[in-house]
Amino acid sequence: MDTNVILHDHKAIRHFQDNNLVIPIAVVEELDKFKKGNDSLAFNARGFMRDIDRITEGKSFGKDGLPIGPRLGLIKVEPNHPFSGEYADMFKDDIQDHRILSTAMWVRDHNPGTFVALVTKDVNLRLK
Repeated sequence: MDTNVILHDHKAIRHFQDNNLVIPIAVVEELDKFKKGNDSLAFNARGFMRDIDRITEGKSFGKDGLPIGPRLGLIKVEPNHPFSGEYADMFKDDIQDHRILSTAMWVRDHNPGTFVALVTKDVNLRLK
């Protein structure tokens, strides 16, 4: 899930029914930059981080993640994973969108048979 989805609606993680969600650490880093202030972006960044804090309650995400809530899927924060092969030359990891994309591709590649979608409101990221 991309940062802009959370900044639009901090409760977005509750709208995916029983689907599992992966939040790239790059998204958490971006949210940290938005949490100060009184505008809606700051409100949503803080609200999301409070939600994650309630979900974890001092527990580790572990390999599979933690339950978001009743009849909802699991959520986990995934560390950055570099691009491999031909993509390493095309996408530099010093760009946040590239780090988010590489994490989505890593999750896809390491979970064969599982449908993986990158949820974003960013047209440019979807095109990549």
